[in-house]
Amino acid sequence: MRKFMIIFSFLILTSCAGSHEIKGDGKDFDPWEPYNRGVSGFNNALDTAVFKPVAEGYRWITPDFFRVAVRNVLDNLKQPLYLANNLLQGDFKGASYNLKRFTANTLIGVAGVFDIASHEDMPNDKEDFGQTLAVWGVGSGPYFVLPILGPSNIRDSVGLGVHWYADPINRYAQNTDRSEIKISRAVIEGLSIREENIETIDSLKETSVDFYATMRSIYRQRRADAISDGSYEPDFPEFDEDFEEL
Repeated sequence: MRKFMIIFSFLILTSCAGSHEIKGDGKDFDPWEPYNRGVSGFNNALDTAVFKPVAEGYRWITPDFFRVAVRNVLDNLKQPLYLANNLLQGDFKGASYNLKRFTANTLIGVAGVFDIASHEDMPNDKEDFGQTLAVWGVGSGPYFVLPILGPSNIRDSVGLGVHWYADPINRYAQNTDRSEIKISRAVIEGLSIREENIETIDSLKETSVDFYATMRSIYRQRRADAISDGSYEPDFPEFDEDFEEL
């Protein structure tokens, strides 16, 4: 109960920031820029020294079909959360897609190894709790760079915490004292996302005058696009859809 009261308090604070909601033509609300730049610099240094080399090694020792299978399984494990968020948003059509995808890929696709649903033209309606809060009218609040995880804002940081807490696998791991399950999954997911975006991130670092500002703009536009279900017209490079979870 205490955890939920803390989360609720964050939501109250976040809702007060509604006037700073991201808009397609608005300026980034970044009052903590000095702190954010410091964390961003730390993240970039860690990425250069550890994450990128490991991701490149992962790509080198594994075949394409294996990496695709890993991404498929990870995505399938998230479908129950996507389903819950679509229901919370009142998007029953999206929820039905999530249920169909999870059922098809779990039963026919060998626990999600094969993405059968995509071959059957079932849309993958990915909705997280940050998007749900936005649909409920909660403002984004200040831009906020998380250590290791990267670009976010107050609303999405709260959403990420709720997502982590409510995830069925994490709940199982917590209730059975098997923390290695959620840690291993988080490491594998981060590795998979970083590997898929090696070239895009390299290109941004080489071409951006201010990499921090570029990533801030990309994050804002991607979230605006996700919240509006694609009606927003962004101008960002092609990332893997889960890049903001880095």
